[in-house]
Amino acid sequence: MKQASAVAALIALSVFPTAAIAKGGSIGIYAIIDSVSFEGPSANVIRISGVFVVPRASSSGAFQPAQRGYVSFLMPAENEKEIRKEWDELKTAAGTAVWLALGNTGCLIPRMRRAIRTGH
Repeated sequence: MKQASAVAALIALSVFPTAAIAKGGSIGIYAIIDSVSFEGPSANVIRISGVFVVPRASSSGAFQPAQRGYVSFLMPAENEKEIRKEWDELKTAAGTAVWLALGNTGCLIPRMRRAIRTGH
């Protein structure tokens, strides 16, 4: 069922132009989150695994094809309380097969890392 929802969402994203606006700018990352984990000293790194659609270049308006993998972000020193709340919201959304819009095109483009499969 999750796979069917993901496929339907991918088709919708490819057919309809993206015109979503977030806090004064275009959406930076679209994601279906499978899992969220907190890592590092004092859990200051978030690792988000799932399916992602990320920009080709900052402010270009073009997106890379959807790909499965993970992204990691380091918590900045400022606004820790607010950021932890947002990270907890992402963890709550994990496994729902719902497309989420994260960040805006003014943010850095994350480096996608492909998940390593073992036991095949």
